Amino acid sequence: MALAREDSSPLFAGTVAGTLRLILYLAFAMVLMVLDHRNGWMWRIRYTASAVVEPVYRLAGMPAAGMRNLSVAFADRQLLTEQNQRLREDLLLANAKLNRMASVAEQNQAFQQEFAQSGTAAWAPYDGC
Repeated sequence: MALAREDSSPLFAGTVAGTLRLILYLAFAMVLMVLDHRNGWMWRIRYTASAVVEPVYRLAGMPAAGMRNLSVAFADRQLLTEQNQRLREDLLLANAKLNRMASVAEQNQAFQQEFAQSGTAAWAPYDGC
């Protein structure tokens, strides 16, 4: 059961003091950004913060990177399996063509030998007469 609250959250309070405090924080942040841009005072803090945050960032990204690597590995394996199957089918077709060509070559050789033994002239193309 939810508890009823009479007062509102301090984040969303509509008081004038809260709004004034927010404006002061924003003004202070803008002054710091301008001074840092002109004088470069905060580079050490940014460098240190990035050195501290980088390992945490990498650690937080490890599960997503691992899942990405696994999905790529499985996709590559599936692609290789499909390609292997397609290549096997192409090899079977090529072997069938080779067998057919070998059989035609054997028949051709047999016909040439038969013509040579019978003494008849070999086949000549039609000259149109």
